[in-house]
Amino acid sequence: MTSRVDLIHDAKVAGRLAVFLDAARPLLRQTEAERERGLRKLHDRWRGLVDGGMARLTSEVGGAVRAARSAGSFANPWRIAGLKRREVPTAAVLAWFLSPEADHGAGEVFLQAFWREVTGTPPFPLRNVRRCATELVPLANEDSRVDLVLEGDGCLVFIEVKIDAAFQPDQLARYRRLLQQRGEQLGNEWLQLLLIGNLAVPKGVDCTGVSWSTVARALRSGATQVTQNAYAARLACDFAAHIETL
Repeated sequence: MTSRVDLIHDAKVAGRLAVFLDAARPLLRQTEAERERGLRKLHDRWRGLVDGGMARLTSEVGGAVRAARSAGSFANPWRIAGLKRREVPTAAVLAWFLSPEADHGAGEVFLQAFWREVTGTPPFPLRNVRRCATELVPLANEDSRVDLVLEGDGCLVFIEVKIDAAFQPDQLARYRRLLQQRGEQLGNEWLQLLLIGNLAVPKGVDCTGVSWSTVARALRSGATQVTQNAYAARLACDFAAHIETL
């Protein structure tokens, strides 16, 4: 049998619940109204697509794709040339961009952009770069063939390019010693060893690691600075797109 105390307690709870529902009811109606408005907007958009909107959108996108294809916008000459994941030709193309005397006509723009991305500083040591060579054998050491060498006034840079190949025994340490010897022979005060690729620099070797995405970013940065040279800018962006897949 329910006591008088229980009845009084239940009445108080019911009263509080009624007050709560009275306060919540407008909020529930507001939420429902907002949901209805959202559904109406979605329905209107869907009707727009059904009533010819989807056909127009498809036609416009298809037309843009056909125009871009006709203009050769999808052609990547580096992919067509079959660079794929081959280290030697990839290093040769990179050397072409970094050489101020190359016939891309952009001068030092790509070299400077590359150096900014790699070191975060202007390329002050790389003045009057007169050599940008690949597959160089320093000091006639046939066991140490450097992928890319930059040589200028008072500076010397060795660049090792890695895509799939692993390190040879003691490779970077040997290159660092050769760099030091060659620099002393030429009287260069500023020396730098770079490793481009996704391998980690071995501990204890004075070498700066550079990812392919960093090189791609540098090429795109250079391309924005040679807008008057559309051909070089396009080649740089295409090469950037290629090396980002390595």
